[in-house]
Amino acid sequence: MFEKRVTRKRLGEALGVSGPNAGRKLRGEVAWSVEDVLRTAALLGVDAARLLPHRRAGVPVDVLSAFDPAVVGRAGLEPATQGL
Repeated sequence: MFEKRVTRKRLGEALGVSGPNAGRKLRGEVAWSVEDVLRTAALLGVDAARLLPHRRAGVPVDVLSAFDPAVVGRAGLEPATQGL
């Protein structure tokens, strides 16, 4: 979102929720629907699969999310808060 200069308010508009509610989604406090992921991917101009966690053989998703910026951690989509 930072690279694309997309604010929480703009994300909220794309998702049909308020900016604070978009922030809750980013922090993992509110669940994401498939439609939310698809709309977010369209807004950011990326493939929806890029927003989802990926598994590598023998490595849990939680471990990957701390090191791979292309992987979304279980806490949300906001990379600035991952691992805190």
